[in-house]
Amino acid sequence: MVRANYMPVFRQYNVALLLTGHEHLSEHCVERYRDATGTQRRIEQVVSSGGGAPLYAYQGELDTRAYIRDAGADSVRFTHLVKPSTEPSHNAFHYVVAHVDGPRMCMEVIGVDWGRGYQPYRSNRASLADSAGR
Repeated sequence: MVRANYMPVFRQYNVALLLTGHEHLSEHCVERYRDATGTQRRIEQVVSSGGGAPLYAYQGELDTRAYIRDAGADSVRFTHLVKPSTEPSHNAFHYVVAHVDGPRMCMEVIGVDWGRGYQPYRSNRASLADSAGR
């Protein structure tokens, strides 16, 4: 998950998707909040760095209590859709293919080497849009 000190700027500009790397594992988190007009919004945070460097063990959740408290009226909530394993050997080498069709995006996670059957979701695909198409 992206460090909380950057998130107020992303919320201010209604960023909908963060695709990041660096952590050698796969993670997908959704931050839900209300913007200044009271509209419900979400930021999808996808970390994908299983491209070949040694994989990391998941070190656990960030402490977001101060971030949530400081967000105040924005009513920030986090949900993990994919949480990596604390065992590096369970975090497969992989890459992500993004399929974009106008405002809709679908990600396909492809496991490689010993992780060929890797499915961080119930399948190896995830749609990145809520029921309203946002």
